[in-house]
Amino acid sequence: MLIDENKKLALFNELQKIINEADPIGLIYGEENKDEYDPEIKEIINKLDFNENEDSITHSIHNIFIEYFDKDIASNVDPYKLIAKKIKESEVINRVII
Repeated sequence: MLIDENKKLALFNELQKIINEADPIGLIYGEENKDEYDPEIKEIINKLDFNENEDSITHSIHNIFIEYFDKDIASNVDPYKLIAKKIKESEVINRVII
């Protein structure tokens, strides 16, 4: 996906908000460590087709987290379902990828 830097920043910030709220691994303890998932977010931006359906997005994001954290740590798929749902509902993301 080719997007300009301003849109990429908006996409990154929106994904950071969504993923930090879901906190699938349990790493977020306030504003001071809101960058804990930044490597995964960058990977999501580079690999994810945001036009895919919710199930495909869930699977893709779950696999990225398994790559970074191990299957035992990232095994519960529920947080990734919530992340995918919020991605599909996000006006910011929909505006950026169109």
